[in-house]
Amino acid sequence: MEEEELTYIIRGCVFEVFRGLGAGFLEQVYQRALIHELSAANLKVESQKKIAVRYKGIVVGEYVADILVEERVLLELKAVAQFLPVHEAQLLNYLKATGIKVGLLINFTYPKAQINVYNPRSAVIRKDEYRDTLVKRGATLGANSTIVCGVTIGEHAFVAAGAVVNRDVKPFALMAGVPAYQIGWISRHGERLDLSLQG
Repeated sequence: MEEEELTYIIRGCVFEVFRGLGAGFLEQVYQRALIHELSAANLKVESQKKIAVRYKGIVVGEYVADILVEERVLLELKAVAQFLPVHEAQLLNYLKATGIKVGLLINFTYPKAQINVYNPRSAVIRKDEYRDTLVKRGATLGANSTIVCGVTIGEHAFVAAGAVVNRDVKPFALMAGVPAYQIGWISRHGERLDLSLQG
């Protein structure tokens, strides 16, 4: 099971616990309920798991994880009004020190449970997922425009400010909208051309 699928199941269990209990209980109550839900989802769950903390290859201490799922996802539970920067720093340090790649910071708070997923990119090799994005000569990208990976913007095309381009753009096309669609043609000098969209 991939980490993405695993964290999806875990998030579903968190929301199920919150639907049943709501806000206002101590962290231990949510922990016991979440362990029950994760076990019911047929996941390997360890509570209060002691994990060695390493520094330059030597063990310098141990960390007691709230919950470890499938020996590869660390859950840090809170029952506080809001996350603080120290909570995030704590989880990131635990991930770094233990070598575990994925962590969820979970807060059972009012009005709904909050879940932040941490997956330090440096620990995940995804080079096979890279896709080239090509902006050809003379193309113009407006402020705050978004170009989805793997798209080619044709020569002298013009993408309006705020547009979201999710497919290839023809040369000299004038694009706008979310998602972007062609609204006309543009010359290589940046002037709008009075031509039909069919060219």
